[in-house]
Amino acid sequence: MTRGVRNHNPGNIRHGDKWLGLHDIQTDPSFCQFVSPEYGIRAIIKIIRNYERKYGLNSIRQTISRWV
Repeated sequence: MTRGVRNHNPGNIRHGDKWLGLHDIQTDPSFCQFVSPEYGIRAIIKIIRNYERKYGLNSIRQTISRWV
Protein backbone atom coordinates (compact mmCIF):
# COMPACT_ATOMS: atom_id res chain seq x y z
CA MET A 1 0.00 0.00 0.00
CA THR A 2 1.40 3.41 -0.95
CA ARG A 3 1.96 6.12 1.62
CA GLY A 4 -0.70 8.36 0.04
CA VAL A 5 -3.31 5.59 0.19
CA ARG A 6 -2.36 4.63 3.74
CA ASN A 7 -2.66 8.27 4.86
CA HIS A 8 -5.89 8.85 2.88
CA ASN A 9 -3.85 11.61 1.23
CA PRO A 10 -3.67 10.90 -2.53
CA GLY A 11 -2.10 14.32 -3.17
CA ASN A 12 0.71 13.72 -0.66
CA ILE A 13 -0.02 17.07 0.99
CA ARG A 14 2.66 18.04 3.47
CA HIS A 15 2.01 19.26 7.00
CA GLY A 16 1.40 22.97 7.33
CA ASP A 17 -2.24 23.94 7.03
CA LYS A 18 -4.97 22.80 9.41
CA TRP A 19 -7.09 20.78 7.01
CA LEU A 20 -10.60 19.61 7.79
CA GLY A 21 -10.63 15.87 8.46
CA LEU A 22 -7.10 15.45 9.81
CA HIS A 23 -6.49 12.60 12.25
CA ASP A 24 -6.01 13.84 15.81
CA ILE A 25 -2.69 12.02 15.98
CA GLN A 26 -0.30 12.48 13.04
CA THR A 27 2.29 9.68 12.90
CA ASP A 28 3.73 10.43 9.45
CA PRO A 29 6.58 12.94 9.90
CA SER A 30 6.10 14.59 6.48
CA PHE A 31 2.59 14.15 5.11
CA CYS A 32 -0.90 14.83 6.44
CA GLN A 33 -3.03 11.90 7.51
CA PHE A 34 -6.77 12.24 6.93
CA VAL A 35 -9.59 10.26 8.54
CA SER A 36 -10.94 9.23 5.11
CA PRO A 37 -9.98 9.54 1.44
CA GLU A 38 -12.79 12.05 0.92
CA TYR A 39 -11.03 14.57 3.16
CA GLY A 40 -7.77 14.05 1.28
CA ILE A 41 -9.50 14.65 -2.05
CA ARG A 42 -11.26 17.70 -0.60
CA ALA A 43 -7.86 19.16 0.36
CA ILE A 44 -6.57 18.61 -3.20
CA ILE A 45 -9.58 20.44 -4.64
CA LYS A 46 -9.07 23.35 -2.21
CA ILE A 47 -5.41 23.64 -3.23
CA ILE A 48 -6.24 23.60 -6.95
CA ARG A 49 -8.89 26.29 -6.45
CA ASN A 50 -6.37 28.40 -4.55
CA TYR A 51 -3.89 28.00 -7.41
CA GLU A 52 -6.53 29.33 -9.80
CA ARG A 53 -7.43 32.26 -7.57
CA LYS A 54 -3.98 33.28 -6.30
CA TYR A 55 -1.77 32.52 -9.29
CA GLY A 56 -4.17 32.59 -12.24
CA LEU A 57 -3.38 28.98 -13.14
CA ASN A 58 -6.05 27.65 -15.45
CA SER A 59 -4.56 24.63 -17.19
CA ILE A 60 -3.63 21.15 -16.06
CA ARG A 61 -0.03 21.75 -17.14
CA GLN A 62 0.26 24.92 -15.03
CA THR A 63 -1.35 23.26 -12.02
CA ILE A 64 0.92 20.20 -12.17
CA SER A 65 4.00 22.39 -12.58
CA ARG A 66 3.04 24.34 -9.47
CA TRP A 67 2.09 21.20 -7.48
CA VAL A 68 5.42 19.48 -7.95
